[in-house]
Amino acid sequence: MKILREFVRALLDLEHADGNPWEQIFQQIRAHKMQGAPMPDIEVDDLATAMNKHMGYDVERTAFMPVKYTDFDEWFLRRLTPQTLEMCLIKASLSDLCSPVQGTVRKKVPVGEMTLKKSVIGADVLLNLMQGDDLLQISLQKTDYHRIHSPVDGILSGVVSLDKDELFPGSEAMVVLEIESPIGMVKVMCIGEWTVQTFITTADVGSNLSKMDELGYFYFGSQVIVVLPQNVTVIANREGKQRVFPGDPIGVVL
Repeated sequence: MKILREFVRALLDLEHADGNPWEQIFQQIRAHKMQGAPMPDIEVDDLATAMNKHMGYDVERTAFMPVKYTDFDEWFLRRLTPQTLEMCLIKASLSDLCSPVQGTVRKKVPVGEMTLKKSVIGADVLLNLMQGDDLLQISLQKTDYHRIHSPVDGILSGVVSLDKDELFPGSEAMVVLEIESPIGMVKVMCIGEWTVQTFITTADVGSNLSKMDELGYFYFGSQVIVVLPQNVTVIANREGKQRVFPGDPIGVVL
């Protein structure tokens, strides 16, 4: 729509917009991706530029491929360049557990209730359901890179797809990737939209994984929870708001 194009272009110079000016556009994109509705008539490259500026996205486009976007998937599902991947691999080698994703680390809730996307569950209850000892919760912004990588070396032993309400009453739809690693069982919970599963797995069950191997991607929405075994000490800042990138050290075995 012409109005939407003009809206996006006007926002290119907007430094301090109130509220969330992107929600209307993303709701239309969501309807297109989920329900087959028409894609809004927007210049995706302009949308990316405006949103990156407004949301303070701090990674240059040249870290990814492609650099210019002709459609939504080229932006949302962009890939790391070989040079960026090399830097990520160097960082990943510095710890036993690396970040599988770009996003913001959520504040740890050692006891009491925690929020996933919309559902609420006790932290201890979630750990019991996932048979883990600790967890690290990472949320993605709309502007973040949406491919998910292995946080450890190991074997992909299982991929469990869960519908809404299946993990617990009110839970989001999600995919849980189970990795048998030298440090124990690590699980990566990939939570997309609340009611619809939006994670696509690209790694095969039984495959050998190295840190930073791609596990899959979100085609819309996203949050990642890494479930950890007992002997891992988290070194990421869990007071909230730490930004991480794939390969960043987040855990060690002491």
